[in-house]
Amino acid sequence: MEEEQPKARWYIIHTYSGYEQRVERTVKEMMRTGQDKGYIEDIVIPTEKVVELVKGQKKTSTRKFFPGYVLVKMVCNDESWHMIQSIPKVTGFIGSKNRPTPLSDQEAENILSAVESRQEQPRPKYHFVRGDEIRVVDGPLYKKGFL
Repeated sequence: MEEEQPKARWYIIHTYSGYEQRVERTVKEMMRTGQDKGYIEDIVIPTEKVVELVKGQKKTSTRKFFPGYVLVKMVCNDESWHMIQSIPKVTGFIGSKNRPTPLSDQEAENILSAVESRQEQPRPKYHFVRGDEIRVVDGPLYKKGFL
């Protein structure tokens, strides 16, 4: 009788803020070279495209939803857990100290669909509502010497 391979689940890795891409590259390199032994299926940095006005020009950039966090789909066992923990700039998994807590299928689906939809349709970088106080620093409404 064959032993059934445990199902891969989505987990959240906590990293130093600003090092998400480095951790992603390291995990992808482990997957490419086979060091992961097939435990890791996918890795995602939740990002969205945002549009902002810089000196009158529209500029599209990428912003992270959750700075300092990376999603990884993997089969969690002692070996895979230690492999991820040993990556430089990884501080740990979200969950208990010894055992990471997987995302529910619904939570993972919500995050992944948000990532997908926000890549296609850029959003404004800043969101204002009526009554918010703003300060004009450039453009046709800006008056020099007026503070």
